[in-house]
Amino acid sequence: MRVPKSWEQTVVGLDLSLQRPAACIIPGRWRVGDWNTVVSQSWEFSRVEGEGRDFECRRIARLVEIAATVCHFAAVPGAAIAAEGYAFSRRSASVTKLAELGGVIRARLAERHRVFLVPVTASTARKFLLGYNPRSEPKKYVQAALRDVGAPFWEDPDQCDAFACANVYRAELGMVGLTLA
Repeated sequence: MRVPKSWEQTVVGLDLSLQRPAACIIPGRWRVGDWNTVVSQSWEFSRVEGEGRDFECRRIARLVEIAATVCHFAAVPGAAIAAEGYAFSRRSASVTKLAELGGVIRARLAERHRVFLVPVTASTARKFLLGYNPRSEPKKYVQAALRDVGAPFWEDPDQCDAFACANVYRAELGMVGLTLA
């Protein structure tokens, strides 16, 4: 039997943030529960404060630095990359800034690595993993579930969300993903 190419494709999940982005790499031939083959990472970036031209220059430099860091980790040759979509809200002023970061990362991946980022809805990723969608504090439910199945990165909610994105995208590509339903 010939193995479909998608079964061999590595999938990368991203949880983009201006202060603590995270990424998770799941190899194409991942056996569910084999946590030794999953690689995840998160990074801390300090907030940029101020106003005026100097502030804008520092803010843009920070976006470029975050994008370079995330793309360096995520640009696995031949990988499919998914990122958690933006949570739009009337009360969230950071959505525009997060969308800017997403745009910089999309452009960098496309231009330098010929990889195109696919958005994944966080609620869809959580529902696939958990079998339901928690109404309050969903990150905590994802963390608890991943702790219970032995994921070594369970203490980092951002890495857990990055895993959930990669996991559901694997399923969308026709590969096996972890579901605890």
